[in-house]
Amino acid sequence: MKIQNFLEKYRPEIEKANLYILMILVFSMPFFKALIPKLISLWLIARLLQGDFKNNFLKDINKPLLYLIGSFYLFHVISLLYSSDKTAGLFDIEVKLSLIIFPFIIIASTDLIKRKFNVILKTFVLGNFAAALICLLYALYNSTGFDGNKLIFNAAVLDSKLSFFRSITQGGNYFFYKHLSVFMHPAYFSMYISLSLIIIFYFVKQNNFITRKSEKMFFYAISLFFLGFTYLLFSKAGIFVIILILISFFIYLLKQKENIFIKILFFILIALFIIVNFKYNDRINILIKEYKTTEFGLQNNKMTSDNDRFNIWLSSVEIIKNNVLLGVGNGDVEDELKNVYKKHNMQAAIDKSLNAHNQFLETFIALGIVGFMMLVTIIIIPLINAIKKRKILLLAFVVIIIINFMFESMLNTQAGVVFFAFFFSFLNFVSKE
Repeated sequence: MKIQNFLEKYRPEIEKANLYILMILVFSMPFFKALIPKLISLWLIARLLQGDFKNNFLKDINKPLLYLIGSFYLFHVISLLYSSDKTAGLFDIEVKLSLIIFPFIIIASTDLIKRKFNVILKTFVLGNFAAALICLLYALYNSTGFDGNKLIFNAAVLDSKLSFFRSITQGGNYFFYKHLSVFMHPAYFSMYISLSLIIIFYFVKQNNFITRKSEKMFFYAISLFFLGFTYLLFSKAGIFVIILILISFFIYLLKQKENIFIKILFFILIALFIIVNFKYNDRINILIKEYKTTEFGLQNNKMTSDNDRFNIWLSSVEIIKNNVLLGVGNGDVEDELKNVYKKHNMQAAIDKSLNAHNQFLETFIALGIVGFMMLVTIIIIPLINAIKKRKILLLAFVVIIIINFMFESMLNTQAGVVFFAFFFSFLNFVSKE
């Protein structure tokens, strides 16, 4: 009774703590990997201490979608029963724990999140900006040194004669791909930045959250910074998503009574982004070259990045054909893939322990057609709702997820599952769009 009275007395302070933890969590999402689970646990404890769950859970939320994502996680737990590798299965369940924690906390915090909806979005954008800035500063630090009293670039790489510009455009040092993205894989960071750009465009369209001219200019500058940074990340899926975002926003601009100069300027920006990426992005050039010259198929054991991925998809389909109904269990996916890699002499894939590089295939292998259909439904329902109700952020988020799910097993890593679980719950259950 004393504890209950104490919590009742300090409920406003606990609610403030709840908000501060949420803001720190959202800001830290692009970096501080080790801190994220601790912040999630702290946020859960703060929400439990705050109490008063009944009102939030009785509100009009998308309950079928909530039950569906809960069932999807539960199916992963059940699949442990027929998985040989229990250790791998338990680790997978631990990684995916956010799928049930975030919906619970976010729905329980509906009133608070709705009041601070735009602030939370802004915090996420600023967190990504800070993380990208740190990556660039770290790359600069690692790529400079002194030759006597003279400051030189590329002191940390083999060819110190490379010019600074060439090192950026051709990825000669730390200003490129995995060397640049020190907090997470470039594909995941590109996904975070893609949503950040959508959020900025949402603020521009909303026109009542960013009112001061100086603040607008600041966010416009961040947008340009994100475009340049996405190029340096060299993520093919990320670049494709950004091009899609730019074209979509340009179509929106054409329908508005904006100055013709702004429309022309934006068109030039899109053209420059596309030209620079297709001319100077080595990974895109290699992809185009391989598409024109490579004979794809499991009989072709010449291992290159994109040929790897195509062959891995074929390997995944081979496993699926033999385990259609319930899959192999979430703990045995890696072992089953390695067996097929060995069968087709895919040594590079074995050495790197490559996953399916496609979340839909990864889920199909693990959980069979039942789990696959659950995942597809979890994506389709928000997509339909977003189109019907014209929810820009939700629609953009779902499109970003679909594209990235096609090229990465995003729910196998903390960076992917935390991003998906948080914004899926945030935009589906409490969005004020």
